[in-house]
Amino acid sequence: MSGAWRWWLVAVAVVGLLGVVLPMQLLSSRLPDPIAVHWGPDLQPDGSRSQSSAMTPPAVIIAAALLLSLIGASRAYAAGRAGRLAIVTFGSGLAAATNATIIVRNLDQAIWSNADRQTPAMLALQLSVALAAAALAYAVGSRAWRDVQPAAAPQGPTLALTAGERAYWSGSASNRWLLAVAAYLPLQALAVLAMFSHQRMLPVWLGLHIVVFVVLELFSRIRVTIDGRGVTVRYGHLGLWTQRVPLERIAGAQAIELDPIAHGGWGYRGSRRLFGKASIVVRSGPAVRLDLRGGQRLFITVDDAATAARLLNGLIGRQSPSTGTPLVTTSAR
Repeated sequence: MSGAWRWWLVAVAVVGLLGVVLPMQLLSSRLPDPIAVHWGPDLQPDGSRSQSSAMTPPAVIIAAALLLSLIGASRAYAAGRAGRLAIVTFGSGLAAATNATIIVRNLDQAIWSNADRQTPAMLALQLSVALAAAALAYAVGSRAWRDVQPAAAPQGPTLALTAGERAYWSGSASNRWLLAVAAYLPLQALAVLAMFSHQRMLPVWLGLHIVVFVVLELFSRIRVTIDGRGVTVRYGHLGLWTQRVPLERIAGAQAIELDPIAHGGWGYRGSRRLFGKASIVVRSGPAVRLDLRGGQRLFITVDDAATAARLLNGLIGRQSPSTGTPLVTTSAR
């Protein structure tokens, strides 16, 4: 596969870098040296750098975004390419917008401490500009590379289904360690409440405990079901959060052995929209890999993944779900 498209990533990074360097150089005589680069909680300037070193943090942001986008780029197809373009555009846009804010606040000031007060509106504008540019880049990239698709992945073993059979399968995966940590968090929250009841940061700490507790509970157990409509994943013991993948979006399925470290850890890793690949990781071991149309992949850890993959391939091969005598296979722990 040609790697020429990756030069677009480099070009966007270069444009972002020029958006940082040129304004600083052109307006150098109207800026103090050193220049205010940081504003405190009261939105007043409280930190400075020389004009030359003030450009270093934005340049690092752009370089980091470019490096992140180039990781695994050789295997990227339509969604992955557009996602990488969005990452570089966001980093470059955020760096240039932040640098522009710094210049505007320091313009025509004698010393850095006299720089104008920062405003929430300006900070929101910085982020909004970067997000809007990234969204536009993703849309343009998706359109430009929409015909770039991977070769069809070979299907795994198939469960033969007759035209009149209905098929259903359910399985689960659980992680007792995640559940144990989730159960410990309420006890720790009570201890924090008793020991630091007068601390101003107490609501933040308690809120953080609640967020982590919910995330750990959701990924301590998932239940996966497969039928003629596709794949459904229910998170947590109550199954309050549900994710569905329609059958028509699945090109094939295979059972694999999954290593959480190789997929970035436990939980929901990656992004199908941004990177073309995502993983629902509860524990190591058996997992089903869904090869989705459009070059995306979804990995799901689940017990008896081989049966799940065989049934999915059978449903895909039959093309259209039908009604008739049910064929039920259940695997749950």
